[in-house]
Amino acid sequence: MHHDIPEEEESPIKRIVKRIVIGIIGLFLLLLMISYFTFGGFLQPILESYFISYTVEHDMIFLKDGSRIVFATGVYDELKEIWFSEQTHEFKACLLGEKKGAYYINGIERPEIYSQSFGHVSSDWCGEKTLITLHSHPKLWCRFSDQDIMSYKVFLGVNPDALLGLMCDTDRFNFYRDN
Repeated sequence: MHHDIPEEEESPIKRIVKRIVIGIIGLFLLLLMISYFTFGGFLQPILESYFISYTVEHDMIFLKDGSRIVFATGVYDELKEIWFSEQTHEFKACLLGEKKGAYYINGIERPEIYSQSFGHVSSDWCGEKTLITLHSHPKLWCRFSDQDIMSYKVFLGVNPDALLGLMCDTDRFNFYRDN
């Protein structure tokens, strides 16, 4: 004996909602694949930069370890001016100050630059009063290179309290400390 169980018919509204949701998910996946293959994974480092970098709030940067970087009046504005004037290539800056719990930055020195391009800067070393040896990367490219880390480790011989800093937008920075 064979019993046919009548199928419950799906409402037209439910079918439309299902199609819209499937369409949105499909469109999102398609855009994700196109962006990856078109830009060769270009978007990944930019998205990652938002998670690994810090923003300036009222002339201060709060680091994940609880410490903070405090810019004296006018110093952060001077740093932004350097950023805007050096858009076609990386720059180097020595942020001067003292470490008293927080990193207090009260001045900027610019070392002699030997060569610079959009993705590289070669300069003289910062001095022993440098608390943050900082350079820039292209906008929203906030990841340190292996060369950045190696140069910083050498600089620790000059000032063991120093941080490595990276400016990757007017208000976006990344920092590295060898602990």
